Amino acid sequence: MKIKKKLFFICVVLYCLISLSNKELKAQSSVSVGFGVPEFFHAGYRFHKEKMGFGFSLGLLPSNNEFVISGRAGFLYHFYGKRKYSLLKPWYVNPGVVYNSVEINSHLEQYFILDLRIGREFSLNHSFGIFTELGVACILWESVTEKNFSFAFDYDSPFIPSINLGLYYRFPEGCNCPKPRKY
Repeated sequence: MKIKKKLFFICVVLYCLISLSNKELKAQSSVSVGFGVPEFFHAGYRFHKEKMGFGFSLGLLPSNNEFVISGRAGFLYHFYGKRKYSLLKPWYVNPGVVYNSVEINSHLEQYFILDLRIGREFSLNHSFGIFTELGVACILWESVTEKNFSFAFDYDSPFIPSINLGLYYRFPEGCNCPKPRKY
């Protein structure tokens, strides 16, 4: 029951962020799904105004005995390249912060992580595309209660690799930012 309440809360927060950005910010926006470290399996939302944007994602790592959750917020700056279906440059930097939580009964591990990435989007058509990101993450804060097990993503070092792959859908309606070209 505890897990269902947390998942419901996550869905409400994500819905509120999407509603706010579409109604108030009038930005070009996209939703995505993917897998990464330290985000795990995640769903995300990004909105752009010209070259800059912001992104949020919420992730889970399915497991039998554990409840593993991740949240990430990042800033995007598109800086280089050209692509066929959009005027947004495909190369971008994506620095952000990540919160990870691992819960097993009375055991709880929490991490606050600085995540620095460089990424590239590949447009498949006017709406769909894939993205890939690579970088480094640094653990800024860690809280461990009753650490007596081995977790698959146990952070032994303060620096860990950061990687992310995913698929996105960009909504056609947006702001005064670069629009997809029609051929």
